[in-house]
Amino acid sequence: MEALFDGWKKAFENPGFKFYFVQLSPYNYWFYPDELPEIWEAQEAFAAAHGPEVGMAVINDVGNVNDIHPKDKETVGKRLAMLARKHTYGEKTLKADSPRLVNTRRKANAVRLIFSNVESWRTSDNGPVRHFEIAGSNGIFHPALVKINGRELLVSSDKVAYPVMLRYMWHQADEASLFNEAGLPLGAFRVGKEPDLRQIQAELDKTEQLVFRYDFRTGSGFGDKTKVNYLVDVSDKVVRKFDRVTYLITATTQDGISEWVCVSMNAFTQDAKKIGVPTVASGADFQSNVKELIVRGSAPGLKTGNFSEGNIEFWPMNYSRNNAAGVAGARNDLFDLGDAKDSQYGLGYGSMQIHNSTACETVFSYNNFAGGPNADFGIGNNSVSGQNPDWTFSGNLRNYKDAILSVYVTK
Repeated sequence: MEALFDGWKKAFENPGFKFYFVQLSPYNYWFYPDELPEIWEAQEAFAAAHGPEVGMAVINDVGNVNDIHPKDKETVGKRLAMLARKHTYGEKTLKADSPRLVNTRRKANAVRLIFSNVESWRTSDNGPVRHFEIAGSNGIFHPALVKINGRELLVSSDKVAYPVMLRYMWHQADEASLFNEAGLPLGAFRVGKEPDLRQIQAELDKTEQLVFRYDFRTGSGFGDKTKVNYLVDVSDKVVRKFDRVTYLITATTQDGISEWVCVSMNAFTQDAKKIGVPTVASGADFQSNVKELIVRGSAPGLKTGNFSEGNIEFWPMNYSRNNAAGVAGARNDLFDLGDAKDSQYGLGYGSMQIHNSTACETVFSYNNFAGGPNADFGIGNNSVSGQNPDWTFSGNLRNYKDAILSVYVTK
């Protein structure tokens, strides 16, 4: 957009060139549902950066999520015309601009949002405001309650005591819920920063129950391979039902580079002994889809964010490359997110893998439990040519001087 805008200025020999464009409308694309909101965000930032020289017509209320060429062209044309009338032809009192977020303030357990280009709000159906979500340091977004106070909004959730992130319309198929008095819709936006490792660790220690802590380098290679040398094991004390399971891995390479990943999901079992390293003694055996996957981390190329689902491969036995479970995106010629475990349950190589099936990516992998410091270990996909994406047979734990796993459940 910057190149197009600058190029037209030069081509028309007009430094004061006015540029009006239309933001993309909601649509069910095949790719990640948060990629379109990221484009909306970039389009909004471009318009905001150029002040009165650039105007953007927001049309998230007149599209068609199942038609990439929606039929309502009249509304789109009128909104562009209003922008030109106000900013080019001098009709200064004309309300032509959609509301724009200008400031945020935290107020107790809520976030106060302040906007320009609005005197009063209305909703699309005169009902509650939709599509606002709020999250704490654990990165879990919850639907938010929105109170309208003049031109301001107060956003909160009883599930988030200390808000860190907030977003509106952060799904490609979300359609406008809020409008100013002129009927112009509020566009998608987000505020706050992804929590760092320190914040995530503090939040987990405060709000979740630690079940296991495990040193990959010294805990593996265990005797008869039916027991695990945990640093912490309080699985016997988990007596309540838990809703979610979180895996936090911190590691340091031999070169001193720190890596970490935190991945949480809806609980796939209510047996706490089965959420740790899968052994025969625990009876853990999962080749399952998991819901509401949240990935945070620092590994290069790791796809982070909130995803509707993922899949796990937890078992103590051997396995092969064949994609017997029919996992979408998996291959039959490599070990990846869709492998075939041995039909007979028992001791073997062992697999503890979590995958982001939406991105066809391994989130983390730990294999060859008896390998000690020569076990397989990795965060993200193994991108080395000729090796397996899920790190099977890599033996690369020796490249790390420390690697610790902590497993939490909701209290």
